[in-house]
Amino acid sequence: MRLAAPGVRVVVAAAVGLALALPPLPAAAELPPWVYGEQQRQAPLVVDLRIEELRAVPAGFRARGRVLAVRRQDRGRPVRTQQLLTLRLPPLPERAPAWVGPSPLAPPRLGDRLTAWLQPAAGRSTDWLPAAGGRSFGPSLEASPDPNAPASGAQGPIAVPGAPGPVP
Repeated sequence: MRLAAPGVRVVVAAAVGLALALPPLPAAAELPPWVYGEQQRQAPLVVDLRIEELRAVPAGFRARGRVLAVRRQDRGRPVRTQQLLTLRLPPLPERAPAWVGPSPLAPPRLGDRLTAWLQPAAGRSTDWLPAAGGRSFGPSLEASPDPNAPASGAQGPIAVPGAPGPVP
């Protein structure tokens, strides 16, 4: 029994050979939105800022932003409207074209108005760090549901009489 005509085998062999000869395409993978949403939900401070100063420093960037509105804060370090916050931002990473992983945090530009998810830096109470990685500035992903979380109202596994118990 013949599976393919001789001409088809040649075409398939040529296509496979061409695919193997081409250089690999750059791979790009991002964390799913719900991961950043979880980081944003856990951020102790969410504010609207206007960036008034930005400079490169050996450890990355230092920005100063004027608080336009406080959306959420914990009681540890109170922040108020019109306060000037100092942000310590990581340097832009140097990555190979096929790098896979979380998105880098692009530094804001002078004059930008943005929402920021922040966490306090150790030590000086006026310094803040990004709290949601590459999505610490910009649109909210807090509403992105975790696909692994139990559905609302779910009560866990259902016991079926005569069925084996959970596997350890």
